[in-house]
Amino acid sequence: MKIWLDRRVCDVWEAACESDFADKFLGDEILPAACTVMLAEEDDNEKIVFYIRDRDGSEKELVVDDSNLAAAIDSWMIAYAEQKEKTVDIPADQVL
Repeated sequence: MKIWLDRRVCDVWEAACESDFADKFLGDEILPAACTVMLAEEDDNEKIVFYIRDRDGSEKELVVDDSNLAAAIDSWMIAYAEQKEKTVDIPADQVL
């Protein structure tokens, strides 16, 4: 599944956002939230990919699977930060 979110249109404060994220996107059923832009079903039920346009205009991609589901339920923001730490950024001039 792929889910596109735009946090710029939502005025929910951070703690409520964390709770809404877990309740609406990581439970047995996906429920719409104020920031939901689009959902796309896929054959791959092993993961959910979130494309998040954040309030500061940045774009985030969070992949939630069995390995980080519990962390994402506790805090999607911390789960994203941990995922980002594991990602290696390669400067464009070094890509072949």
